Amino acid sequence: MLHIILCILKIIGWILLVMLAVILLVVGVFLLAPVRYRCNLNIQDDFKNVNLKLKFSWIFHLIRGQLLYNNDGLDVQVKIAWKTYPIDQEEKKAQEDRKDNTVVANVTNASLEMHSEQREEPFIEKKPKRERPIQDVEKEPKKSQKKEPNKLEQLIEKIKYTFQKICATIKTLQKKKDYVQRFLKNEIHKNAWSVCLLHVKILLRRVKPKKLFGTVEYGTDDPALTGQVLAFISMIYPFTEEKIEVIPDFNEKKLNADICVVGKIRSFYFLQMGIKLLLNKNVRITYKHIRTIINRI
Repeated sequence: MLHIILCILKIIGWILLVMLAVILLVVGVFLLAPVRYRCNLNIQDDFKNVNLKLKFSWIFHLIRGQLLYNNDGLDVQVKIAWKTYPIDQEEKKAQEDRKDNTVVANVTNASLEMHSEQREEPFIEKKPKRERPIQDVEKEPKKSQKKEPNKLEQLIEKIKYTFQKICATIKTLQKKKDYVQRFLKNEIHKNAWSVCLLHVKILLRRVKPKKLFGTVEYGTDDPALTGQVLAFISMIYPFTEEKIEVIPDFNEKKLNADICVVGKIRSFYFLQMGIKLLLNKNVRITYKHIRTIINRI
């Protein structure tokens, strides 16, 4: 008897171990399997011709799809294993038109039925209404007459109300301003902001594209504005690792671009950042204080 019980417990233990292994495998695949993407963007003649093609895949191409956008419209297609799920905008419009047609048909049928019922109803003689005496008719307007309030008094009351409201808002803003300044100057909050900024930089470094290349040719009617745009681009140009060629045109208004982006993203990076932020005491305190500020506002 004891041997049988031990065998049953052994089988149950092996089943639980296999289930735990499967769960860990699924969670590991979900967290560690990267989402690979490739995006091609082509713009010509100031957005007159726009072509966008985005391809993505996940879990060894088990889930994949593509997004196509051009002047004809948007086309999205997702494929899971061997089954394809097209998301066509024209089919959605056709379905909506069919629904509208069915609603209109139902309304017309209901109106026809109501008219047929009214025709079938028997004729009922209507009794003539009794005329009210003239004295009663003359008395009613006197009862309904009310004293109209003075328009000047109404205007004065409105001005008083708006002035009181403006004063109250100024006082509340002054209090909130002082509270926000104290919040930003707190050392705990400063430490929390620095930790969040550090982790965001690490996340951006991890999820940045592996390949980024292309050309952008632009120009405006005003050469000064073209120079200002070029100065702004030069600020963010180092982040592209100088792999995108920018060609300004100071004589002609144009915008032509051909950009390709290739990379991958893992959900494990976001989970890791979230756990590290939650384990930080200063971040938790700052989050609680932000919630209190939002509730007060």
